[in-house]
Amino acid sequence: MDIKERLKELGIKFTPAGDDIVILCPFHDDRVPSLSIFIIKGNKKYGIWNCFSCDASGNWEEFEEQYDELQLKVSVKSTKKKSGKRKIKRLREEIMDEFKPIKGVAETFLRERGITNYKDFELKYCPMNYKRWAWRGRIIIPIYDLEGKLLTIRCRRIIKPIKEKTKMISFKGIHLNTFFGANKLKDKERVVVVEGEFDAMYLQQFGIPAIAILGVGRQRFTSEQTAFLYKFKNVYLSYDGDSAGRTAQNRIHRYLLLEYVHVEQIKLPIDKDPNDLSVKEVKKIYKKAIFSVDGE
Repeated sequence: MDIKERLKELGIKFTPAGDDIVILCPFHDDRVPSLSIFIIKGNKKYGIWNCFSCDASGNWEEFEEQYDELQLKVSVKSTKKKSGKRKIKRLREEIMDEFKPIKGVAETFLRERGITNYKDFELKYCPMNYKRWAWRGRIIIPIYDLEGKLLTIRCRRIIKPIKEKTKMISFKGIHLNTFFGANKLKDKERVVVVEGEFDAMYLQQFGIPAIAILGVGRQRFTSEQTAFLYKFKNVYLSYDGDSAGRTAQNRIHRYLLLEYVHVEQIKLPIDKDPNDLSVKEVKKIYKKAIFSVDGE
């Protein structure tokens, strides 16, 4: 990819500066070009950028993602200012309509992970020719509130191996007071809280009322999320089995106990996520949470 041509497509002016080009940094109120991009092709540093004013930095893919998020945020704010919340809702729905049904590589990816109920959650796929570069080659995961209103969209990369921190992207600046999958719950007495959307989808296939945390929920819940959990007779925490997951689960467990939520922990094998478990493991590990597990 030619970065200069890509900047022209984005309407961003640039100025040559030795092995770099410089632009006005889009991530802060920049009046003198302070963001430098390395553009020597064939060099492993190609596309590396850094703003000497606000310290924003990263590789080219991260620039595209952050720039896309910024432009989307500007679009949402502009729409909200002009037309209000109803127009915002329509904007999100229109964006969802631009994506494709789950087929081909996206369907293969999900089925390899044992997920066959993706239609129940209205997942879609963003093709490689989509206008927003950072969303291309991703599975689109819509997030709804309990009334079925579309709140936001999260996207999971499946085409190109990239750094873990950019595996998932979503609309930023949106206050989420729900859990993924909460609108699909049928069990009114028990709920299992997991970390990832795919984990929740996978477990729900076996009749397990699983929901996934959103936003900063790995470390803490909002008051609205806590109030939602308070409605259940039994709440089970089942975070990822890595060190970070176990630490976060212990922290949330203590927090919910202080909030008088009846909560227990279901600890997974080391370094395993719920979506990594076999059917046999699911039935064994979640037996105490779900007394009748489907999916023989």
